[in-house]
Amino acid sequence: MNVNLVFHGVFAFVLNDGSLDVLFPYFAPHQYLFGSWHAADPMRYFEPLPKGDVKIGGLKGCTGRRPDPDFPKDLVPTVHGLRERSNDVLFCALHLKEYPLAVHAFRAYDKPNELKPGGQPIKRFPFGGVHGTGLEPKAMAGPMVLRYQSESADAVEVQFRFREEAYRPLRFDRFLEADRNTLNLHFFSEGEKDIPGPKDPDRGPQVCIHYQEIWKRLTGLIAGLDIRLDQLWPFVTGHLKKLPANTGVPGLPKEQLADLDEIGQLLQDGADSLGGDIDDCNKAHIVVDNRRGS
Repeated sequence: MNVNLVFHGVFAFVLNDGSLDVLFPYFAPHQYLFGSWHAADPMRYFEPLPKGDVKIGGLKGCTGRRPDPDFPKDLVPTVHGLRERSNDVLFCALHLKEYPLAVHAFRAYDKPNELKPGGQPIKRFPFGGVHGTGLEPKAMAGPMVLRYQSESADAVEVQFRFREEAYRPLRFDRFLEADRNTLNLHFFSEGEKDIPGPKDPDRGPQVCIHYQEIWKRLTGLIAGLDIRLDQLWPFVTGHLKKLPANTGVPGLPKEQLADLDEIGQLLQDGADSLGGDIDDCNKAHIVVDNRRGS
């Protein structure tokens, strides 16, 4: 059984020697949902993701600490050797005991052109701060997919706890894909209609405020991490890429790379209608790589 964990929105991936964690920053306009995808009505079957600690049982990954392909440093800002966390803005933490077989990044956000006719793409995203000045990703990834396997769909269990209480199971419906051999499990940490519409004159300023606040909360998950945004326009004036013709991931249809704001449009107008709008959340990821030899 293929099991693809699909992450939409704002996350910090913390890579340790024996395990990895996915941290979700709290942001009031965002929704925290999880579940498998029902083609006819996805939103109906996504479940609320609880605050606290979440773990997934029944997953089989790679035997070491290096998926193939690995977490992409050229698409996700990556820092090293920061092991302390801050819980001030933490909504929940997803704990994974094994590394995935592979990591895939989609719908990359390219460096935009300068704000003038015939402008050229900027040389680098304007990250600043102690850990930001050395970052030079060529683009910033959208949804991230971690690929695992399992003995069966029923073997995949999601459990949670709040503080130090015992773990309890989280209910969710398991919808298999058309190949009957794939379970796609989605995690959302993003907003739905959380910024003004395209025709609203306040959209541009609100997108800037929104993204800056998201970034502060994301980097605030890691104690001592200093990645600032020296300029805002390069992060908010570009365009989200359309869905790929083929994901290349076994059992993952391209439609399942849509974000919350796009799902209604997806069902109404189809996958080819998606992409090109200002995107505020799906490119906000960081990787903290604490693995030996990294």
